[in-house]
Amino acid sequence: MLQLIDLTPNTIPLFVKALIVYWLLAASVTAAPLLVHDQNPLSAGVIPLLPSAVLPANGRSRFDLRLNISNTLNLQSADEERLIVDAESVNLDLQWVKRINHRWLAGVSVPFFHRGRGELDGFIENYHNALQLPQGNRLDLPQDQYLIFYQKGDEVRLDQQK
Repeated sequence: MLQLIDLTPNTIPLFVKALIVYWLLAASVTAAPLLVHDQNPLSAGVIPLLPSAVLPANGRSRFDLRLNISNTLNLQSADEERLIVDAESVNLDLQWVKRINHRWLAGVSVPFFHRGRGELDGFIENYHNALQLPQGNRLDLPQDQYLIFYQKGDEVRLDQQK
């Protein structure tokens, strides 16, 4: 019996989570070195993603499509400053790289960024509970919110909410 997947807004996060788990399992079969970089929304677009550590042969080119999903929670305060970053980032990056010779690469990267509410907040809390990891300040803030806030003294200098 064929059953269709309901893609209403309430079920998309679960569908996306299942897709991520499938992608991670499939990617582990043909895994290359893991590329990591800062996913904080405040640094997005500043530092480009590096090409894969496995380079094409001289004169050859390659396309890469990368999907990065991250959930950021930063609560910091010092003296008269206060910073809150509670956001989820989805980065899709299409890269083309050509190896000119053994010393030179040429390439183009076309990134797509989305910043939004923390759809993965519940998943992350459950993951922390299952592995008995500390929640930090995660439970002090509402679930599934988007907030980037900076205050210095009595002046609010940045307040983005969704």
